[in-house]
Amino acid sequence: MRLADNQPDNICHDCGVLWGMEKPKHHQCRCWIDTCDVCKKLRAIVDVSEWGYLKQGWDKKDEERVENATSTTTKTKISKDTAVDSLNNSNDMEDLLK
Repeated sequence: MRLADNQPDNICHDCGVLWGMEKPKHHQCRCWIDTCDVCKKLRAIVDVSEWGYLKQGWDKKDEERVENATSTTTKTKISKDTAVDSLNNSNDMEDLLK
């Protein structure tokens, strides 16, 4: 259950581990390359519901996360081959499948 309407829509694995309410279930989920709504980094992301939404306090340091972000772009054009290589070589995806 979403604790607040202002929770992010998409989240990367690292932020999910830190802020997720529960570990993703053992099932397939759709992922894509985009900017994580929490850390603002370009990563492989999933819908935040895969993590059971986020714990209270995830947004306390929102300004600090944005200041430390290496990228604030929300959409990036990359080739299909680059996206596939990134997903295939990502530890994030291996961790999600555990």
